Amino acid sequence: MPKRATHTFESEKDGLHEDGLNTYFCMCCGESVLILGPGVHLTSLPRRRTDGATVLERSSTVFKLNTKSGERKIIRRAKGYERQFRLNCWNCDVPMCYRCEDSAEAPLTYVLPEAMGTQADLYLQLYQVPPCIQSTGPLSVRLALEVTPEQPKKAITHVNNAEVGVAVCAPAREGLANAEVLELMVRVLSVTRQQLQLSRGVSTKSRFLLVSGMSAVDVFKKLRASVETDMLPVSTPVGGIPTVGPGADDAGPAATAGAASSVARRQWEMGEDLDDLAAPPSIKQQTFRN
Repeated sequence: MPKRATHTFESEKDGLHEDGLNTYFCMCCGESVLILGPGVHLTSLPRRRTDGATVLERSSTVFKLNTKSGERKIIRRAKGYERQFRLNCWNCDVPMCYRCEDSAEAPLTYVLPEAMGTQADLYLQLYQVPPCIQSTGPLSVRLALEVTPEQPKKAITHVNNAEVGVAVCAPAREGLANAEVLELMVRVLSVTRQQLQLSRGVSTKSRFLLVSGMSAVDVFKKLRASVETDMLPVSTPVGGIPTVGPGADDAGPAATAGAASSVARRQWEMGEDLDDLAAPPSIKQQTFRN
């Protein structure tokens, strides 16, 4: 019988470098609980039909868990009963995964849905990106803008659930305001002009901006920093749409009130008439554009 090869990430003998590993964190406390080998992601692994858990197969997947033993459970299934040996986060003791055998060498380990995520998932939970900033792909983001022309200075005025407020100096004619919006966004987001695509919205002030090469969290962090506040609290002005800015309450930028959510959703659904503005790039263009 050939010996089973057990991989350890503390040693350099495997030729594994830190940059090539994929680390996953507890979505409750943020501590590291799982390391996967190079090129392996949880989203690419098979899922169990019974409960949607992600399957870690010891014979084909290089991984290391940083967990501690939890409860033993008897789960009722459609065809009988199943014994589970839970593995909890080493820090907060929240269940992360389970095995059907009480052994570290069990052939299969099942990761519970929504139990752990990447650093980007943690940031998304921490920063609570508002619905006016929506991901359209792995590195593609769509923003709902409200552009106010003929203002004293160009600036990002607010970020709330319904829209990102943009003030520009140019008048709303002959594409002058649109050009200033793009110029401002290039500076605020630290991107090139080729990564931005502006399209018409549902009103004269409304615009949609497609940003390629960035995640929703990164876009939100850049916009939030541009408003020059440490935290964007939410308040509710006349009209029922939460706004973000100094002096508001401290509910946080992710308070998705029904009114704001419906406004943002309606903007996405009704904003497909691009008129004389450029159409958003296709998925292929978003992926391969330099």
